[in-house]
Amino acid sequence: MLPAGRYDLLRYNQANRTFVAQRATGEETLPAEQATLERLGIQIQIEHFEKGNIRKSVSIPGTYHTLPANPQGVIAILKAPVHGTYEAIDVILFVLVIGGFIGVFQKTGAFDAWLNALVDSPPWTRSLVDYHCHRHDLARRDDFRNGGRKRWRFIHCWCRFFSQLDMI
Repeated sequence: MLPAGRYDLLRYNQANRTFVAQRATGEETLPAEQATLERLGIQIQIEHFEKGNIRKSVSIPGTYHTLPANPQGVIAILKAPVHGTYEAIDVILFVLVIGGFIGVFQKTGAFDAWLNALVDSPPWTRSLVDYHCHRHDLARRDDFRNGGRKRWRFIHCWCRFFSQLDMI
């Protein structure tokens, strides 16, 4: 059985422009410098903290320590899913919104129409896309055997998209 434990945490204080290390012994204020991150073994550029890209605490590598057992009762077990949902609501809503958009586009036929419009184009562009797909090993022979007509069109549309951006 794995003993209970946790890592020390580091968070960025935007108001004071400092780091706050939450350790087992208490909080410690550290200067907000790249050298501090490197000394702690955190491989993140300080700009991510300063710009607000990272707002949550990050674990400090190599600081795991065990905690005394803290058995939970029935009420705590029942509250755990609600607490977990609250902590991850940003990810949950992102997945639901993106899934909703994809569902609407699929239900209305807009997604299939978009794919067909990209695939049904002049023959010279199709040969160019085929060249890029074969060159980058995206076209597979088993696509047609495994019900891959839609998958084949999907691969072609993405190859065309990226080839127009000169990324392939």
